[in-house]
Amino acid sequence: MPGFFSNAQKTVFKIDDYDYAEAVDITTGFKVREFIRNAGGVSYSPYVVKDGERPDTVAFKVYDDPTLDWTVLLANGIQNIYDEWPKDSETFKDYIIEKYGSLESAMATIKYYYNAEGLIINADDYATLPATGKRTESAYQYEVRLNINKSKIRLFTPTIAKSMSSLLRNIDKKPLK
Repeated sequence: MPGFFSNAQKTVFKIDDYDYAEAVDITTGFKVREFIRNAGGVSYSPYVVKDGERPDTVAFKVYDDPTLDWTVLLANGIQNIYDEWPKDSETFKDYIIEKYGSLESAMATIKYYYNAEGLIINADDYATLPATGKRTESAYQYEVRLNINKSKIRLFTPTIAKSMSSLLRNIDKKPLK
């Protein structure tokens, strides 16, 4: 996320009697959240992430500015791209193999048993139900469902995303107190 912190204000802090270090002023994130809260009526647009799209490619496609990738993540509360952003098909396949040993193993492993109402039940109760009143979900189907759900995101309107970027640039120009 180079876009977010490239505009963030830096602060200098003392390490010891001789050394100082510079760090990003993390209060900038609070100022952005305050901006969103105070904007009132912040609207979002639904968006479905396509296979292989990253936050920067979505930002470029929607805002014509890949450095607004951080607004894509912020709008969805995403802090960990690896776990919270949808995986592309090749990465997803590798993830399944790493987690379950093979695609076949993931497809053969039952993750959940469901009754006719779609409620999760245990294996013993599942065994007592008639064939028409039950279904299973494999580990593979479960992971696919999670990945699909991650692809359903929301985006700030272009006006709000660009206003937040402008806010950060202005914060960066204010003197340290």
